[in-house]
Amino acid sequence: MKRCLCISSLLILATLVLMFSTQVFAATPQLSAQRAGGQGDGPGRDVVLSDLPNITAAQFVAMKQIPFPRNPHFGAALPKGNVVSLQQAASNAMMPRSAGQTPGAFADFAGATQGCNGLGWQPSDMGLAVSATFVVQTVNECLEVFNKSGTLVAGPKDLCTLFGLPPNSGTAGCFDPRALYDAQAGKFLIIASYQDSAGNGFILTGTAANPTLAWHTHVIFQGATLPDYPTLGQTAFINNPSNSVYTVCFNSFLNNGGFTDQCDFFPKKGIQGTLGGYTVWLNFSLGGVLQNSIQPVNSYEIAANPAAQFLINSVNDNGGICHPANQGENGLVVWAESNALGLGGNGSHMSGFYTGCGSTATYSFPGAADNDGFCFGCIETIDNRITAMSYYNADHILVSIDTFNNYSSATLGWEVRPFLDVNGQGCAGGIDCPNITGVSIEKQFCYDCGAGQGAQAYFGAIAPTAGGDWTQFATFSNNNITPGTFYFTNQATFLTPPHDGGIFACQRQNAWSGRWGDYQAAAPDEPGAGKIAAVWGSGMYVAGSNLWGSCIAGTRPELP
Repeated sequence: MKRCLCISSLLILATLVLMFSTQVFAATPQLSAQRAGGQGDGPGRDVVLSDLPNITAAQFVAMKQIPFPRNPHFGAALPKGNVVSLQQAASNAMMPRSAGQTPGAFADFAGATQGCNGLGWQPSDMGLAVSATFVVQTVNECLEVFNKSGTLVAGPKDLCTLFGLPPNSGTAGCFDPRALYDAQAGKFLIIASYQDSAGNGFILTGTAANPTLAWHTHVIFQGATLPDYPTLGQTAFINNPSNSVYTVCFNSFLNNGGFTDQCDFFPKKGIQGTLGGYTVWLNFSLGGVLQNSIQPVNSYEIAANPAAQFLINSVNDNGGICHPANQGENGLVVWAESNALGLGGNGSHMSGFYTGCGSTATYSFPGAADNDGFCFGCIETIDNRITAMSYYNADHILVSIDTFNNYSSATLGWEVRPFLDVNGQGCAGGIDCPNITGVSIEKQFCYDCGAGQGAQAYFGAIAPTAGGDWTQFATFSNNNITPGTFYFTNQATFLTPPHDGGIFACQRQNAWSGRWGDYQAAAPDEPGAGKIAAVWGSGMYVAGSNLWGSCIAGTRPELP
């Protein structure tokens, strides 16, 4: 394993963490959202994965590139950042990390490659979910199942075929997949987006207890739209029967030129069986400005039972709320949706809380990253959206975004604690409809803020353990190193992460000229009493000249 040559941000972060650890900020400007309803897919479709043919590269020789993740405020051309509020002194910027707290991986193996779903597919994007037995990885139009030793036990299979759709069909195939494991139901859930040739959008869902065998799937109509950049979360079953949902949010680019941000709250039993009507919320706005790229939080722990489905988003407009246009933003927006199933004669209830302009460091759109000496500023790092799945753990939400690092990109993250009242709306029939009443940003951390061209990190994905430790997986590159996936761990007792440069899970010096993946994945793995909890992650690297590959790694952040 190769240690990552990255730049520390500990000096400034020590001050920031202390500043933000105890304060709860005022909820201004005003938040709003609208409730609607969606019609399901009925009984769905059952398919046995082993009955589907494996993909061969010869099947998909045509070029296929998924839609670029557009920002509704700017279209395809994004202004780049010019604000660096976490920048360090130049004398510290190039100091190498010392060997530190990140333990090596107990598993590190090759995942999906560009050939798994046709050599034309760029980029990968990916979802990852882990059970006691299996590791499920999804990339654009490809599904693979591994055991925990890294042996491929099923796949590669075509995602569109799994959902009963023609392979490589529609306007962009079956793209932007995500995955989670529902420990209470003992089932995996994967999702993807799809738009048919007539311009109708769909959210695709599939659940399976044993991912090598039977899958139950739904193709859920979303109207005349491109459902771009879907995100995925869930709430727990225990003590929360009115809010047992899988939640999918997406940026809805309507065929008539309009835009809305939409979240679908699917009943778990409906997705696992017959899906009828479900709750929809849309037009999430902050001070009259539509938000985008909302992340439903994954309350994955069996023992974690928040009384609401939390959702979270950064203010992804690069200026206008806290600063002038193109000069960055501050703060996070946390939403709480309760009674999604509409029990007790009550409707679904939504509340929100904006942490405020002074609550975080200023973040602004990152610059494109370098690929060794092959090209400079050639790897897209998108904007300030939260890219990876957000987890709820020990009363906190873990999130990460890309931000400007005085040249390219750094990963800026937070541990966020939301607060609910007892039953603010006072729903009838014994149904709790709490309001979110406050949000505390208790830790803020940044990997390579202020590092400039020397160190560039992007697309961070964080997953926790039940004990509150966590690991972040991300991509690292600079003008001497091609993009590869690395990780660093943090123990709950550490005040100011990151503590060391981390470790490369996969990295190889090769040319790259295509788009990079728009997000990576991380997933918790709780193997039971007496064992040390693990975190898994997957991400891209340049496997060969102009070809992407991916790696999957598991590490145990609780190791001393």
